[in-house]
Amino acid sequence: MELVASGVYTIAATPFREDGALDTASVDSLTDFYLRCGVSGITVLGVMGEATKLDAAESVALVRQFVKRAGQVPVVVGVTAPGFAPMRALADALRAAARRRACRAQIHPEKARRDRLRCAAQAGDSAIR
Repeated sequence: MELVASGVYTIAATPFREDGALDTASVDSLTDFYLRCGVSGITVLGVMGEATKLDAAESVALVRQFVKRAGQVPVVVGVTAPGFAPMRALADALRAAARRRACRAQIHPEKARRDRLRCAAQAGDSAIR
């Protein structure tokens, strides 16, 4: 599969309410704002540290909402999670949603896994390639 990205991909904030719950009402207005600004794509989850605050169901619901509102604009999804099993579960759930056409997003857990291993190796002076 060949992936080509060009233009400006914004890093979307994940909106939360004061009580810590997802602010799903703000997702649509936030997405509309990004689209009015002329972005070429939207990146959601895992870039600003919010991924560990969400469970897999919340993450999938949030991604579906961004994707639905973004229309034809590509959505890139981070699959960061506090461990490899939850990361794999999230990637699998998003792939399943994509197969059902409930979600259209680029998912790259293998790269994320390699990057995480490389960082861990660097911290311990080991070499992982």
